[in-house]
Amino acid sequence: MQCYRYRGVPEGRQDAFGVPPYDAGRGACNAFWDVATLEPTTEAIRVRAYYLWVAAGRPEGADVAHWEAAKAEVEAAARRLLT
Repeated sequence: MQCYRYRGVPEGRQDAFGVPPYDAGRGACNAFWDVATLEPTTEAIRVRAYYLWVAAGRPEGADVAHWEAAKAEVEAAARRLLT
């Protein structure tokens, strides 16, 4: 199981976990995300589609093509992270 949790720079003492976050008996993360269940967000696709549109010279009427290309790129990047 792969688990992910944002890792910021702690300020002062951090006792966030009373017990270890990963429970080996259950095979689950109590306070972490399971990265295998994360899906690319609409926001990530929207931003990538915008940059594809700008790189193409801001053409009119190509929004669906840029959206589909961006979605494919973001999903491929997510799959690479999981392997």
